[in-house]
Parts: sequence; C-alpha cells; structure tokens
Amino acid sequence: SVVCWNPGSLAGDRLSEVLEAFSAERIDVIAFSGTGLTQLDAARGFDLLHNDHYIFISFGGPREEIWKPGVALALRQKTFHIDNILYVIPGKAAGTRGRVGATRIKREEYDVTFIVSYPPPPQSNGRPRPQYAATLNETAKLYNDKKLCPSRNLQCILGDFNAHIGLKKVQG
Repeated sequence: SVVCWNPGSLAGDRLSEVLEAFSAERIDVIAFSGTGLTQLDAARGFDLLHNDHYIFISFGGPREEIWKPGVALALRQKTFHIDNILYVIPGKAAGTRGRVGATRIKREEYDVTFIVSYPPPPQSNGRPRPQYAATLNETAKLYNDKKLCPSRNLQCILGDFNAHIGLKKVQG
C-alpha cells in the first residue's frame, strides 16, 4: 500500500514515531511532503537512512533556507531492499531543492521509480509563484529521464500538489 502525507515536520524523534506507526499498518511506500528536514549531505542533495522497518530517503531543503519544505520517501524493508536502489536523484533546478526527488529501485521483474514532489501553492496574495512552475517542470523532467524512468519501468508520481477545491468566496 502507498500513502502520501504532509506531516508538517519530522524533526526530532517524530520520524521514528511516524515510521513505527506506519510499520504497524504495513504500509509499503510513504511519500512525505513538508518534512522540515535539512540536508545532512548537501553535496549529494539527499540523505539515506534506514532502520529495522524502512529505508528513508530525505530530499531536505538547503540549510541556508529559512523555511525548509523537504520531501522524503520511506520504503518498507520487507518489500524493498536497500541494496536494490539503483538511483537517487534530487531536484536540481533553482527553487526546487528539497521540493522534488526521485528514487529508482530494482524489483524482480521490473524496476519502480518513485518521484516525490511538493510544489508550493501556485499563488501567494494573488501573485504567481515561480517555484510552483519550476517544481512541476522538474517533476516532469525526472519523469521523462530515460535513465531514471526507462520503458518496462513502473513510474509513480507522489506528493502534495497543493490542489484547492471548493467555492471561491466573493465579498460584496
């Protein structure tokens, strides 16, 4: 099973608590948006951790940013094995670091690519946000990368796309 979740933050001991809870529910893939985590390894652009239950790949925001959105992917160790990870690619375009990342993992009969994306809302105070388009473009770029997503590969795009529904309130 697959879950997309925006926890607000995974700082401190919260990550361990969250992974333990999802493990009890036997969730195989968790795409996190809004982790609030920074990169420990800024040169690679991602961090790879694991415990008894999950492989955790964090595409945290750069340390110098004030607000760190951060996306991450947790893969259940009973379903996926850390030695089968083929590629881990962070978003590289300006404004997308910490907002998009991809992982390709080998399976028995096919490979699976997970792309996690967290664009900001398209507008702020009525003005367009360039990071919105940049994040969507970087997501599409990863999806179209033949090394990351070859034919005979299952591609999954996961995340919080800040979609808004409902009636628009009009004063008057």
